[in-house]
Amino acid sequence: MSLNPQQITSLNNAIINYNYQPIYSFGNGMGPVNAGNIRNLEIIIDNLLRSNNVIDVQNGLASIVYWGNNTAGYVDYRTNKFNQNVTQQQIQQFMGLLVGPVMPTLADIRNIRMPQFSGISFISKILAFLDPDNHAVLDLRISTALHDVDGRGLNGIKYKTAIRVTAHNSARYYAWIQECVDISTTYFGGRYRAVDVERGFFNLISIDLILAKNIYRDA
Repeated sequence: MSLNPQQITSLNNAIINYNYQPIYSFGNGMGPVNAGNIRNLEIIIDNLLRSNNVIDVQNGLASIVYWGNNTAGYVDYRTNKFNQNVTQQQIQQFMGLLVGPVMPTLADIRNIRMPQFSGISFISKILAFLDPDNHAVLDLRISTALHDVDGRGLNGIKYKTAIRVTAHNSARYYAWIQECVDISTTYFGGRYRAVDVERGFFNLISIDLILAKNIYRDA
């Protein structure tokens, strides 16, 4: 199957109108900072994650915890818990994963056992900030909405209160991000990144779940 013009327009509009707040904080009493837009936030966090300074990298990871929870009442609690419990050794292990041209995998990051980064939802946020062209987020909103679309990458993904990093779920994640790349190539001339397509679905799911599922099925 393929998308019809109305479906393409709907997904395009959802991508363009994605408006999750571009707010971050390092925690530890730092108030929220508005980056202005999501592209600015990407640059800030990517630079922090790729720094050679341990504190910068910790701040980048803390910012992901904050951004990913910024609509929840426990955002400060979770960000501060990350800072309290993460170790310098864990940060240095994470930094070691970024040496060289190969992107770390979900399992690579999971195996460091950093607090707040045990499941796919938040580990995939790290990957999306590091490589938005080819990686995207897979969270519970997308998983619960699209897990039962037959014939697609997310079909059969397993989750409860979190999406565990298992071989099965990892395969579903990598199928999903390839689908995001393929959708951009096929329907938008490649002008959108994998993360942009994912954000379009994230937005569309909250607007019209049935339409989002149909677009995902037909793409």
